[in-house]
Amino acid sequence: SIGSLLNARDLSSLREELERRLAVARSELEQSQRRYDRTVEVLLRVMRATEQRTTVPDEDRRISVIDVPPCTVAYTRYVSSWNAKKLFIRRRAELYKIAAHYELQVSGANMAIFHSGYLKQFSDAPGDEKGDLEICIRVVALSGNCPAVRTIPAFRAVTALYRGDYRAMKPRYLEMERWAAAHSIALAGSSLEEYLVGASMTGQHEDYLTRLYLPLAGCGL
Repeated sequence: SIGSLLNARDLSSLREELERRLAVARSELEQSQRRYDRTVEVLLRVMRATEQRTTVPDEDRRISVIDVPPCTVAYTRYVSSWNAKKLFIRRRAELYKIAAHYELQVSGANMAIFHSGYLKQFSDAPGDEKGDLEICIRVVALSGNCPAVRTIPAFRAVTALYRGDYRAMKPRYLEMERWAAAHSIALAGSSLEEYLVGASMTGQHEDYLTRLYLPLAGCGL
């Protein structure tokens, strides 16, 4: 098409076509840069997880209190199945569909916030199979006005790592609760799980690495 415009000696049309192509090339370059950044970020997470698995075993047992900075996330929140056996696959797929539609640049691990009764995810009782569940992921660049973006405020939390199958995570939660009680720390009753290495990366349950957060009383998510 540029050759035809050159033959026609139409400078105005040629300029318009080149400007259009430049905009397309710029968009493709930005998309490639985002894919590159995301690939590097995930690779670094996998490398850190591999190093922790082989060289920092004591970190798996450490429980502490930390200040978690605020972060902007893309999210969905409503009552749905939150059983650990189901791994929230449909909810995560829904979130990524929203991110793609609004051209959101996401970064970091998937997260889930159990706004109440986080231990119920391990229960097989009929009344415990659903709950107020938020699925989210950090957003580092916004495009347009997306209604499914919010800022999680800064909060303090009891935190610990858990390695292994999600379905066997309850004892780790109970250990964190006992630690908090021993240190006279009141908890808010919600939890946040950050899936540093999860089912989207590996099928080896023993390699799953999850950071658990139990916000202190008065800290709202």
